[in-house]
Amino acid sequence: MRDNSPHVPKTVNQSLDSTLDSVDSAEELAVGMAQSAGFEEDDLVKIGMAVRESMVNAVVHGNRYNSNKRVRLSVATGQERLTVRIADEGEGFEFEHLPDPLSPENI
Repeated sequence: MRDNSPHVPKTVNQSLDSTLDSVDSAEELAVGMAQSAGFEEDDLVKIGMAVRESMVNAVVHGNRYNSNKRVRLSVATGQERLTVRIADEGEGFEFEHLPDPLSPENI
């Protein structure tokens, strides 16, 4: 993060449709806020990719494109910090019941 003039912390919360159009909106918002907060170009690209992947997972795997379900997005900037929270309304899963992704049969 580059050191510019003092940054004013900001939080934006949105409720988005379970569509791939929402993926673009979420990425644009997060990257724009990160840019305003002074993040470097390389970090902006990484933030965009992370938000995009998380949103696709929420829409496709969590909400399964269900138009009755929403994706909640929260983007907050602080002093040298960006926090992005993405939550879907899917069924969820229990982490302890997931197969080990590193075991030979799962690679």
